Amino acid sequence: MSKKILFLNRSSPYGSSLAQDGLDAALAAALFDQEVSIVFMDDGVYQCLPDQDASFIQKKSISKQLSALSLYDISSVYIHQESMKAYLTTEAIASIDTTIFAPIDSHGLQNLIHQHDHILSF
Repeated sequence: MSKKILFLNRSSPYGSSLAQDGLDAALAAALFDQEVSIVFMDDGVYQCLPDQDASFIQKKSISKQLSALSLYDISSVYIHQESMKAYLTTEAIASIDTTIFAPIDSHGLQNLIHQHDHILSF
């Protein structure tokens, strides 16, 4: 039986494994035919910035992996508007691909949370 799982990605893309762990968990859930939604908020909005280069810390760029979410049938991908305004510059906000990351406000997020069976925060 399929469940609706919401992943709240709140961690910066590098510096700990939480961002990668959240992405891996979402992909694994999707592989097991669960209905997956992802919201990037707080420091997690940094994961949505394009053209990340993590080679200097010998890591793969998370931004490249995020562009492949649709291959796993994950199409409900959001970025929290209030977090964007708090954490990102106007220029950085303009660089975010809204065809991948749909903006969602706090009220919409609250509604989204109530629509899911499980909520996981990374």
